[in-house]
Amino acid sequence: MKNGSTLHVGLDVHKDSIAVAYAGEEGTAPVSLGSIGTRRCDIDTLVRKLQRRRLARGKHPNTIAAATARELTGFMWAIAKVAATAGVARQAGHHR
Repeated sequence: MKNGSTLHVGLDVHKDSIAVAYAGEEGTAPVSLGSIGTRRCDIDTLVRKLQRRRLARGKHPNTIAAATARELTGFMWAIAKVAATAGVARQAGHHR
């Protein structure tokens, strides 16, 4: 079953900035939202921008909140994996 409400969000995280892009349906070209800072207020601004885009597409506010929470959880898992991998590599290099 195909659901037209999927919004894929991609983050390229660096020490000083986060580049953000999104894509709607499969096969559509990604749209860059530019770069944001790494402060909490910068990320809050990004979340509000994504929520406004969903509202403009006619999505129910509860659906938007659930989708945003699901995306943020996915981002946190991805960040945790990278951090754990970097920590293991750093520890291995430190013991040499």
